[in-house]
Amino acid sequence: MWKTIIDYTLTTMTSCKPVCFFCQNDIDGTFIQSSCYHTYHQDCLKTLFHDKLLSQSPILQCLCTRKQNPNILEHFSDDHAKILLKQKLFINQLKKIAQKYKLEKCKSSKCSFYYKIDIRLSYKVSYCPSCLL
Repeated sequence: MWKTIIDYTLTTMTSCKPVCFFCQNDIDGTFIQSSCYHTYHQDCLKTLFHDKLLSQSPILQCLCTRKQNPNILEHFSDDHAKILLKQKLFINQLKKIAQKYKLEKCKSSKCSFYYKIDIRLSYKVSYCPSCLL
């Protein structure tokens, strides 16, 4: 007969440094803490969000898949990366809304107008009223 013995001895932590949830390395400098209390190096979190947004995700998520408030981007010190991530997030959200409500985008590459096609009409308008002027 087998007997399971569980050792409940306490172990002391040798380091109080936070550990990056992405790369699993100690964080020596500044870090960003997610709303689910995971800590990240700034570059690791940028990489995580960048990869999620490239896969057309309309939300920011932690590695644990918990949704993050877009305001977390304000904690990045790199303003250029912050702006690019915000723009990509906005574009992904707009695409998701357009897909959900079956909206069409103006065919002009310089226009960001969306419209709803009326199936009762015999013709389809592919340009917004502003681009036709």
